[in-house]
Amino acid sequence: MKMKKLLLLALALIGLTSCDIISSSSSEVSSSTQSSSELIESSSESSNEQISSEETSSTTSSENTGSEKPSSSENTSSEKPSSSENTSSEKPSSSENTSSEKPSSSNTSSESSSSNDPSLGDEEQEFDFYRTVSFDTKGGSSIESVEVIEGNSVSRPTDPTYGDYTFDGWYLDGVLYDFESPVYFDITLEAKWIGASTLNVSKVNFSNSLTKDGLEDYGPLTEGCLPSYKVENEDPKILVFPVRLNPTYNTSLYNQYLDDIKVAFNGTEEETGWESVKSYYQESSYGKLNLDITVWDEWFYDSSITASSLQEMYDKFYSNQSDVDPNEYLITKILDKYNASIDYSQFDSNGDDFIDSIWLIYDEDVNFESDDSMYWAYTSWDYEWYDESYNDCINPSKARDGVYPFYYAWAGTDFMYPDYNQASYDTSLIEIDAHTYIHETGHLLGLDDYYDYDTSIGPDRGLYSADMMDYNIGDHGMISKLLLDWVDPRVVTGSGSGNITLTSFTTTGDFLLIADHEVESIYDTYYLVEFYTSEGLNWNDDPIPNGLGIRINLVHAEVNMNENGEVDWNGGSYDTSFKYDNTDTTTPFVETLSHKGFTDGYIDGSNLYTVGKTFTSSVFDLEVVSITTEQAVVNITLK
Repeated sequence: MKMKKLLLLALALIGLTSCDIISSSSSEVSSSTQSSSELIESSSESSNEQISSEETSSTTSSENTGSEKPSSSENTSSEKPSSSENTSSEKPSSSENTSSEKPSSSNTSSESSSSNDPSLGDEEQEFDFYRTVSFDTKGGSSIESVEVIEGNSVSRPTDPTYGDYTFDGWYLDGVLYDFESPVYFDITLEAKWIGASTLNVSKVNFSNSLTKDGLEDYGPLTEGCLPSYKVENEDPKILVFPVRLNPTYNTSLYNQYLDDIKVAFNGTEEETGWESVKSYYQESSYGKLNLDITVWDEWFYDSSITASSLQEMYDKFYSNQSDVDPNEYLITKILDKYNASIDYSQFDSNGDDFIDSIWLIYDEDVNFESDDSMYWAYTSWDYEWYDESYNDCINPSKARDGVYPFYYAWAGTDFMYPDYNQASYDTSLIEIDAHTYIHETGHLLGLDDYYDYDTSIGPDRGLYSADMMDYNIGDHGMISKLLLDWVDPRVVTGSGSGNITLTSFTTTGDFLLIADHEVESIYDTYYLVEFYTSEGLNWNDDPIPNGLGIRINLVHAEVNMNENGEVDWNGGSYDTSFKYDNTDTTTPFVETLSHKGFTDGYIDGSNLYTVGKTFTSSVFDLEVVSITTEQAVVNITLK
């Protein structure tokens, strides 16, 4: 109040009349012959009296007879007239209110409704601030803007209409607006419409897979590998041989090793603490792959074959000093030793004349540090039967019971006993660890690695660890299950937009395939979309994203063609014929697309698309509408 009086004094000094700032009743003061100096003196005295009055007394508005506050019938003060004769430059009546603040609708003065409360004295009264809520209907029927008191919520208006479109709600910054939220700023809510589209979503079973020939121009991209499904009522077979390289034999220790190998390959979740090779592939394939695994019940041992002699053979072979592959040499010794005891033809489930697969589990310490040691884990092929002098390049003399060894895997017993410092997952609950054996069995099925062997060349992106064929963790991903013929995608075609409901991929196999052209086979470029959940085979592995969300992969699965227009091996580490991989080619075979836009590192839950987040590409746009533990709803717009 003192500041406002000083303002009056300043205005008087520069020669402004009171009519410049006050209402008509105060013109009586300005029309007098009072000089500027008198006005200054009078105002100064009034100010001093006001200070004294405020310090010593408090009067009601109905009986104040002091010179500071006259009654309402005689109020000529520039301080506070009564409401009936308000002529003050301080607070004009509602009809002359020029303040940017807004009074409540019930108050006829610029003060709040409590301004006449005598208990408040001369203190400033609070004003209600108003905020404007506007509605952008995006072409629909118009909705008037409304004003609400700051801090209050706005009522939801009647839904607009827009031809044949369906109104999908009001959104603020891309997120569905909550009309219970308080309003503190001017905001504009935008309508979202679901168009009258011709969007089609239908499940498609492609006529080809890694091992199935469904096209005239292509044969199967991988031959002789472990079948990924039952063939003519025969479950695929794995023959596991424990291999002892240590000349010192401790009976109880090796019996324990043997029992643990059996659990790692055939055990239950309760026995392993997570999964065995058999139980993992039953669950990952949704029951389509039930591996028939035989663990030979004794350790193979040959005193002429030691860990050091095999390593020496390995070094010479991979430095081109010898033609003898140490693993082929070892497999030949093993098959010959047990030829009289095993009918190897019983391990060819699909009749392709190859043993479905062979596993060798050695007892030597795993070398986790060296890239030049053979004592780690890998998968390869035994070509002892290959001979170009025969028409089909197969030497029949190499057959045993009419079949040949081909795909095999090699790993140590150390992988069964988890080491927190070596493992890429939670080892606290695991008794017998089969992660590495499961990963290598993926190679036996014909799958490639999805991690980058050398970050100095090729793409620096991929699945960011979140896949069994990347970091040995979690479930197999969408592209792997598609290649293995375990799942059929729902292919999205047509035009326009629409909502699509997805259930958990890892538990139901539900996912979408989207492309900008008609997709006739798996050997193409397309997007795959899943509802990711951290359950099933994903629950144990820490680097896997924990939570719920949409995961989008871009796949480049074109086949590799030679100069004669024939499908050809791509020269990679595994026997597949894709044009791209995740190591050597600039274009990756498969990559996860994150809304965070990172190019390297490990994925976590924050990389998933959650409610309100959007994905945009030249092919389609996606927005996550809702997510529960049971399902996710996404809005897809094809371009």
